[in-house]
Amino acid sequence: MRIIIKDPVSGAETILCDGPGRGLDRNHGPLDGLMIDDQVATQVAEFLRSDTVQAYNRRNQRTAISFRVVRESASAMAAHAWQLAFHAGCLRSGTLHLTETSAQGSTSAIKIGNAVIQSIKTTPMGCSRMIDFNIVGGKLST
Repeated sequence: MRIIIKDPVSGAETILCDGPGRGLDRNHGPLDGLMIDDQVATQVAEFLRSDTVQAYNRRNQRTAISFRVVRESASAMAAHAWQLAFHAGCLRSGTLHLTETSAQGSTSAIKIGNAVIQSIKTTPMGCSRMIDFNIVGGKLST
């Protein structure tokens, strides 16, 4: 799965995940799949002297996604330099694009509007970096 965050106004983008292919200088993943927490805001009206409550759908949808990728570099110094540059230049908000390509070559794309990367955690492992992303946005759409 290829995951990109893109600024809808300027068109600038940051690649968060290149997909399953391995190789140097690629964000390989997502390693454990996507963790998705999809919530809709509700308001519960508890009635006096009633045996049940009424739940109202307030239609404010919140989607939280987290995933992990690994990036392999030619050397520990190259991995360190990439890590600093990535944190300095990564877009933190925009539209999240998730594109899956099947073995037959067909693609399906999902978007999450108003997405914000809440946290990026990079963990050094020699010439590699483990990168954990936590992203919150609106509803999933095609």
